Amino acid sequence: MEELCKKIFMHIQADDKKGDIAKHFMVNPKTVWRVEQLYKETSGFKDRARTGRLRTMQTQVKIAAVKDDIERNPAKSEVELAKDHELNKMDVSHIVREDLGMKLHAVAKVQLLTANQRQKRLEHCKKILNFY
Repeated sequence: MEELCKKIFMHIQADDKKGDIAKHFMVNPKTVWRVEQLYKETSGFKDRARTGRLRTMQTQVKIAAVKDDIERNPAKSEVELAKDHELNKMDVSHIVREDLGMKLHAVAKVQLLTANQRQKRLEHCKKILNFY
């Protein structure tokens, strides 16, 4: 990212138009403006001081561990993953949804019907539909 900022800033110093710079590097024009502001504020391309709570529980190691666990057993619930990795359920939820871009689906337990039970259920449902 820092390399891209440096290249963009070289074009800014050469007085190229911001729109042309954005098209050349295939970035949003606002990105070009932000690079210019970042250089003015920090005299370089260092990160600014951030506000808010840092993500301490969702490290790359834990994200990779949760991903491996899901790949091994996709039927695991978020609660089970949280217990296995000693994380909060919401931390696991954020890792799965935001970092991995996945959705966990809980496996629903249903009763196992025999052929005879299915036939009776079908007949009963037809009677109910015909009744109304």
